[in-house]
Parts: sequence; C-alpha cells; structure tokens
Amino acid sequence: MSEANLSLPLLDSDRIKDSFSITLSTVHFWEKADVEWLKNFTDCNLTDDEAKALIFIRKNVVVNNYIYRELNRVNIVEASRDLQRLRDLELIETRSKGAGTYYVAGKRMWEADGATTQTSATSLPDKALSGKSDLPDNAPTTPAPVLPQHLTEAVTQLGQRATREAIRYVIWKLCQHRAYQITELAAILKRHPKYLSERFISPMIEENELRYTQPEYPTHPHQAYKAVSKSKKKAK
Repeated sequence: MSEANLSLPLLDSDRIKDSFSITLSTVHFWEKADVEWLKNFTDCNLTDDEAKALIFIRKNVVVNNYIYRELNRVNIVEASRDLQRLRDLELIETRSKGAGTYYVAGKRMWEADGATTQTSATSLPDKALSGKSDLPDNAPTTPAPVLPQHLTEAVTQLGQRATREAIRYVIWKLCQHRAYQITELAAILKRHPKYLSERFISPMIEENELRYTQPEYPTHPHQAYKAVSKSKKKAK
C-alpha cells in the first residue's frame, strides 16, 4: 500500500469498551491536485512525512500522534517533533490536551484552501445570522473557518429572520463542501454548539441528510459531519 501511495490501515482498541476496530482509508497521496495544493507551503520546506500529514488532514479532518506514526512509520518522538513544527508554522492547530490531543487544519491551510476567491466567515455582520426569536443570543468565540465565496453568500443570505429549514439548507451546503465539526459550524453560524447539535445536526442525521465521519463512535472527539450525496431543494 505504501508503494502505491495509499494510507495504511489504522488499528484502534479500547480496553474500557472491550472493542477493536480497523479503519481502511481511501486516501491516495501525491495526486496531482495534492501536489499543486502543497505549493502553497513551499516556504515551509516540508518533508514528505509532514506533507502527507497535511494531505491526510485535508481529506480526513483530523490527525493525531498515533495516526502520524502509522502514516509515516516513525516513532512517537519524531511524530511529536513534526507535529509541533507544523503547529509552529500555523499549518495545524491543537485540539484537546494530553493523551487525547489531536490536530486540525490551521490558519495557513484554511488560507490555502480559500485561495483568492474565499472570504472569512468571521467578517460577516452579527445580524446576518439572526433567525427566529428562539435562537440563542450567545455565539461561540471559536474562529470561523474560511469559506468559499458561494458559501459565504449563502450564510449571509440567511438574513435576520431565517427559517429553520433555511438554516438546515445552509448547514447541508456547508457539509457538502467538506466535513465540519460542530465547533466549526457553530463559529460559522454564530450559534452555540449544543443548540446546533440538538436542533439541527441530530435531526438531519436521523433524516439521512448528514452522516457521521466516525459512525461507530457518535461522541468521538474527532467527530465531524458530511452531507449525504443527494440533492437538496433550497429552502425559501
């Protein structure tokens, strides 16, 4: 698999839950699009191992020390060193602490994916996301990911009196673009994660509009949501 530039199977066990799982990834490294995308970071002098980790995050949302070691066949010290360097370069960001630490795309990765046609959702006016009176006033302070222009416009067009269906449609469009974690969606939509999870994400999963990226573990700390590949009529 390594000779074919495919990621190796990832093994995971949980003694508490008495479970064992194996993840077979379809990520193919060094495709033409990957090589072109990596040109955004030529000033970072990335090693092949570091570049492979960025590609993995871009396609699978997260990476941790264990996954990095399995991808690149390095030891724990080497993996920690490389991940620290990527973090220092603002290519990735740390989530959680201690043994549960994992990494997601950082500022420079978002900027690279945004190219010149994307704008930051953090620049949207606060009132642009106001909906019905039952929407909570407290918005999360997590920085919002950079969005493509068409998604930024879709978020903006929710307007001050957005219906629940309109918000669901925008969430579906976002998750059609790529998998998003609940904290990212909360930052984009300026709503509390728990509110979004209970009022939108859970019902959309039940109705097969969204799916888990970690279906075996719904409460997985790396959990993200991807739109089911089907058309969805735009809500009015």
